[in-house]
Amino acid sequence: MSQLPIGSRPPRDPQRPVADAQRDDLTQRLNTAYERGDLSLEDYQGLLAQLFEAHTTGDLVPVVQALPAQYRVPSAPQGAEVDTNLAPGEVNQSRKRADLSLPMAKVGIGIAAVLAIIVVAIVIGVAL
Repeated sequence: MSQLPIGSRPPRDPQRPVADAQRDDLTQRLNTAYERGDLSLEDYQGLLAQLFEAHTTGDLVPVVQALPAQYRVPSAPQGAEVDTNLAPGEVNQSRKRADLSLPMAKVGIGIAAVLAIIVVAIVIGVAL
């Protein structure tokens, strides 16, 4: 692991099992690199094989190292905080959640209004 790219470091726990999210993220990055012509078919197939044979995060290091530089750090959703100092094979964890309180309040008010209209219609209909 002494041949890591500049700015990279070994996984915090190279014996930790590979998480589905890590495998999915690396699969997406490999797909993107291949689709954009940044990986040959042979390299793409070989890296996918290594990725799906990996059992630990340490096994992912060669896969990440083989990626072109622009694909080594996962992209983040807009507005998310990103840790760009990840070791190869590590995936950013969500740190910032969108504040959904206002949209959820609007939905709640809308549902309450519809229910109130239904109740009033039933009461008026029964009273007639």
